[in-house]
Amino acid sequence: MTEELNFLYRGETLPFRALNRKGELRWIASNDSGSLSAMTRFAPPSKPFPKLLLKSMSLVDFRLPETLNQSISINISKEFLSKISERLKIPIANIGIYVGEPNEYQKLVITDISGKSKTVMKVAVGTKADKSITRELSGGETAKKHPYWKDKTPKITSTENILGHTAILVEKIEGQQLSPKEFKKKYISNYAISDAGEISIQEWLNSNYDLNKPQLQELLERCENVNALSLNSSQNFIHGDFAPWNTIQSSKVMFIDLEYSHAYAPVIIDLAYAVWCYETLLKKHICHFAPEMIEKLVALGALWEEIRKDG
Repeated sequence: MTEELNFLYRGETLPFRALNRKGELRWIASNDSGSLSAMTRFAPPSKPFPKLLLKSMSLVDFRLPETLNQSISINISKEFLSKISERLKIPIANIGIYVGEPNEYQKLVITDISGKSKTVMKVAVGTKADKSITRELSGGETAKKHPYWKDKTPKITSTENILGHTAILVEKIEGQQLSPKEFKKKYISNYAISDAGEISIQEWLNSNYDLNKPQLQELLERCENVNALSLNSSQNFIHGDFAPWNTIQSSKVMFIDLEYSHAYAPVIIDLAYAVWCYETLLKKHICHFAPEMIEKLVALGALWEEIRKDG
């Protein structure tokens, strides 16, 4: 467990249960029957075997001996749990925590495992997570002002710090995450790329970002080798993290997690990131575009993945 999570264990504590993924803490929930099983339905693994394993484990009560089910005992700060309970207006036993990736942008995502609460809380953990949360709050404000996006994004509001950690409240969207196949059909296969766009990727990047950072040089070279930066695009509000796991089908399609959104940017950035996710993270191939265009989009998506971090 990282030092950044130490605040979760200080002072008087209450016994909870937790589950690791790839050797790192991922999900936390109370000792109540079925609570950890309910929590692991939030942000489940995308790959088939881990997903099947987690689903199989959900058939049993995660309070069974640790040697049988890979869950662990964990003691969580009573003060922290009480503040969450008060803020989300739910019993402590209903608190579920998704710990997130252990990096400098790490955030806790806290939900009601009973599903009754209409609000989710995000709490900054990593050294740069404050910046991430501020960007998400700002993105929500920007989306509300846009005619197309205002009804497709959750309401995001600031709230008081939790034990000194920045926090926001995000409206919970009821529905089902689009599968990779559904997302591909709706947002990639139907996308028509035009050369008549009003701005080139190179022009936009030069105007908005410092491209001299060492970590960008190899990615920029890859883009230049396939002429990705010469792509033209129309401009509009972009989601910035346009991936299947950030899209929910409810009565309409809703887009969550607005941390990387921009009010006025090349719309092809969203397509490039979606294609990069498919080709690189999900190890799937998209045949809708010509191979040379796929190369351009994947290269641009990889560059965006790195360049957006410091926004």
